[in-house]
Parts: sequence; structure tokens; C-alpha cells
Amino acid sequence: MTLKVEGGEIVIRDNANNVKFSSGDALFTVTDFVDSRIVGAISLPEVTATADQFGTQVVDRDVSHAVTTVSSGASVVFGMMRQVITSGVAAGVGFYTKDAADGLWRQVNGTHVESFHAIALQLSGRGPTDIDFIGGLGLLTFYISGTTLYMRERLVLREFCPPSSGTYTVKRPAQNIEFRLYCGLFV
Repeated sequence: MTLKVEGGEIVIRDNANNVKFSSGDALFTVTDFVDSRIVGAISLPEVTATADQFGTQVVDRDVSHAVTTVSSGASVVFGMMRQVITSGVAAGVGFYTKDAADGLWRQVNGTHVESFHAIALQLSGRGPTDIDFIGGLGLLTFYISGTTLYMRERLVLREFCPPSSGTYTVKRPAQNIEFRLYCGLFV
């Protein structure tokens, strides 16, 4: 590896002469650190969809939660988040079962799958006549618009109609979203 000053920039090249670092490249500059311990966690409510033999309920929730104001020019969000389930968690209740991943920190870059529910219909026992479909999908995305940091919550729930009497319910439990985020831009 070589370190040189080329055209007023610091450049590091490997043995094949490929640029590995150049001070002329845009580098991420943090303008704001946003911490849920300071601005508050985002609370998501319990949401349910219920079906009976007469029909099914579809929940289609698309909410942008304003988190805080950030510096003008900030356009990128990096960091970590975690879900802390606050109610409705029990094995076989709704579609969320508490597991080892609950409460663990995950990276925030891009869209995070907050919840997922698949339904399998067995028309004549197990086999090629089974029908599988998504009954629920929850997505979370942190983004900046103008000078406001948002978390977009996108949730779609649909439960399958039971073949006779009774009801089926799919549930996304109430939860808090905690986060440690770096907002900034490449300069």
C-alpha cells in the first residue's frame, strides 16, 4: 500500500494501484445524534384484524411518526433500533410470539421488518392444494424530510375467514421503538 498526496488530496492505493481511500471522496458527516432516551421512544399501539365466517377485516396502517427536528442538509440516517413489546405477547396469541430477538438492537439503515405473519390454508390435508399467503406485514423506516426525522410505520393485517362459526384474530402487540441514530450527510 502507498500513501501519497495527489492533486491536493490524500490517497491510499493498494499494490494493484487501486484507490482504497481518497480524502476527496464524500465522507459521512454527523450533524445530529438522536437518542430515544432523550426525545422519547415511539409507542406503537396494539392493532388487530378479526374475521368470522361472514367476512374478513383488513387493517391498512401507514403512519409517519415525527421524531424530532434535525439540521438542515441532513439527509441520511444511520444507527440502531430495537422493539420492546409492551402488551399482548403469548404463544399462539395473534401472530407475534415473544422470542430471543425481542429487545435486541438492530441496524436501522433501510427498512426493518417489524412483524410478519403467514397463513396456510389446508384444503385437503397437507399437499399441493395448500394455499399459503401473507396475513400480516409490519415495516419500519427512519427517514428525513426537510428538517424533520420521521419513522414510517407500514402495517397490513388480514385474517383468514374460519370455515364455520367462531372468529380468527391476528394481532400486532403494542410496543415501543427505542433508537440511537446518527443523522447527517455526505460531504
